[in-house]
Amino acid sequence: MGQVVAKLAGLVIVVACCWWAASAERSRAAENWLVWGAPLAVFPVSYAGRKALDARPTAAHASRTNIAVHYAVGSALGMGIFPAFRRLLAEDVIHTPWVRQAAGALVIVTGAATALTVVNLAWRGLGLPFAVKLSSRLATDWMYGWTRNPMGLCAACWFASIGLERGSVWFLVWLATSVSPGWIFFAKVYEERELELRFGQSYVEYRRRTPMFLPRKPRESARRTECRAAHNRAATRVVLRSIQVYTTRNSELVSPAGEASVGGTEFWTRLRLFGAQWFGRPRFESTRREISR
Repeated sequence: MGQVVAKLAGLVIVVACCWWAASAERSRAAENWLVWGAPLAVFPVSYAGRKALDARPTAAHASRTNIAVHYAVGSALGMGIFPAFRRLLAEDVIHTPWVRQAAGALVIVTGAATALTVVNLAWRGLGLPFAVKLSSRLATDWMYGWTRNPMGLCAACWFASIGLERGSVWFLVWLATSVSPGWIFFAKVYEERELELRFGQSYVEYRRRTPMFLPRKPRESARRTECRAAHNRAATRVVLRSIQVYTTRNSELVSPAGEASVGGTEFWTRLRLFGAQWFGRPRFESTRREISR
């Protein structure tokens, strides 16, 4: 009950900060300080959160610390992002038709990808962004099988696409120098540690085989690789044993007709054993019975 109240209070604070940053009138200099400086607060917040995790490295303490750290990071980013977008959307779009159309298509694609990452986290991890609902299980497949931070990657690409559509150089520079470094620092220093505390060895293995940001084709987990190797070893042993049994039986057949019949049986038996080994559903016992006939 206490964590629910803390989450609601944190959410109210984040919404109030973002509303104030987006709607309040201020001087140009003050707005520049807010746009460029607020996201930099992510660095000390992430560092303090990491120190708190290392002081008490338990899953329960990580869940409680997430509430304060996530909402503080959300407030810092929101107070920079909302006034930046207000200024950006007041600018004209690119006048070159084909460039404007290409940039608009990128905005749609990257925006849809960002929405899919939220669905992916909710469906496979039973969670929502930030501390609104911490993931109950580790999401490791779909988009999270290609990169450990698909939501941050897709959101950054979406923001960059909007900046390209407007032809705004300052927005792209702001995204690259003020927002992205803080987000990467937060993910590397704080988020990876708290996920390790909450999910243990499962997250360590997932981190080992999955890149942090740049997507890569998913690799099999060590357990699945070992199971596949064990299956292949068992299949190889059965194939060799079946060939041995077949050779022993076949040495007693001397008639020309029998040799021709056995030759045909050998072809289909080897073909079936090959398919059983590679397609994962061996029927070795029935194959042995056919050989022994």
